[in-house]
Amino acid sequence: MRKIACFTCVLLFGVLTAISAVAGERWVFILCQPDSWVNAREKPQKSGNSIGRLECGQKILTDGRERNGYLHCIRLSFEISEGWVSKSYIVSDEPQARNQLATVRAGGRVACRRGVNGSRQGWVRPGAVVKITASSSEWAVTNKGFIRREYLDEGDW
Repeated sequence: MRKIACFTCVLLFGVLTAISAVAGERWVFILCQPDSWVNAREKPQKSGNSIGRLECGQKILTDGRERNGYLHCIRLSFEISEGWVSKSYIVSDEPQARNQLATVRAGGRVACRRGVNGSRQGWVRPGAVVKITASSSEWAVTNKGFIRREYLDEGDW
């Protein structure tokens, strides 16, 4: 009986250790222009060497570590299996391929960004029509840049 109890304790300890080791891991997706890619880098900086390319919609695993606006990704399918990806291209839900028009709706002009929460690259005015090429629940990749979907009326084009 004592052996069974000891074995159970060891097994339980192993399971709890494994759970805590992967507790910070989660799957995320790449959102970028179709037929484009995002670089995975050795270091969390733009000047870090590229270790491979990630395409729009690609699913990657992260351990949740962040540094300098980059997210640490693990088990990548490259020769170097871990690296850093700019958070500007990371979304939590799988991007949808689209090819439709939408009208910008807002009380004023809307910022077009270089990526998810990225720097502003321009503005669009209410009533402007943009072409959506990919989207997630919060962001749309358009011919003008990344725009929050809350500012778009995707209607019945």
